[in-house]
Amino acid sequence: MKNLQLIFMGAFLAVFSCFTVPASAELILHYTFDEVSGDALDTGASPAANSALYGPGIGRVTGVSGTGKALTLGTGRPASESNYTSTSGSVDKINNLSAFSVSFWLNAQGPITAYDCVFSSIIGSQAGIKAYVTSVNTQNNSFILAITVNDGNGNTVSKSAGVSIDADNKWVFFAYTFEGTNGNLTAYYGDETNAVTGSSMTTTLTTNGTSAAKLMIGKIENITDSRTPPVFVDDFRIYNTVLSSAELDAVRLEAVPEPVSATVLLFWGGIVFCLQRRKVYNYK
Repeated sequence: MKNLQLIFMGAFLAVFSCFTVPASAELILHYTFDEVSGDALDTGASPAANSALYGPGIGRVTGVSGTGKALTLGTGRPASESNYTSTSGSVDKINNLSAFSVSFWLNAQGPITAYDCVFSSIIGSQAGIKAYVTSVNTQNNSFILAITVNDGNGNTVSKSAGVSIDADNKWVFFAYTFEGTNGNLTAYYGDETNAVTGSSMTTTLTTNGTSAAKLMIGKIENITDSRTPPVFVDDFRIYNTVLSSAELDAVRLEAVPEPVSATVLLFWGGIVFCLQRRKVYNYK
């Protein structure tokens, strides 16, 4: 009986170990936006790349989980308004990466327009990465969000999941991975109830180059026109490795635990409970 219990518990642990990010994947930059006020604090690897908040519509709102906070870049589109966050200078720890994963949550609060920028570490055509809107369906405000990677040697590639996403007043999870050894660039998306799905392409790039730009959310450095999308942003992460779709789903589930996870937990817990009861009964 004891061996049977150990088998069940081992299976339980094996199931749940599949839904974690490996320890070897270093979270090099992380904005939770859970601060009451002030800068967005980087809780990733040292040195911290804290980001100051700018603009009349910038602030914090309730986050994905309903308990934490998220960044708001505003809810309207006045042409003169530009709300964004910015580091004080370039962020060396996200430069010249031969592999990386970027993920974040978005919730649209107004009309999205083409070229709206979620984040950027690029100046002009120099090295770095950015995520921006490539097209918008004005009928329902859905949009395609792509990542651009520039290695600083004249090579630039962009990749989206190839799907127009409806994020109006709902949280959507976006993630992008880059693997320099084979040039793979993959775009993913998911939401509060659906696991991530992705689309890949092969490139000739080996790194994202060394950028002199600040890391900005809601803006591209040296561009004066507003590129601020009217969105909420939550749980912005950059890892120094390529996460698999299952590992990215674990990141997604950290913000929104799926009901199936609780169901599985109750199922295995019930089995152990029944075995314990049977053991007690056999002793009588």
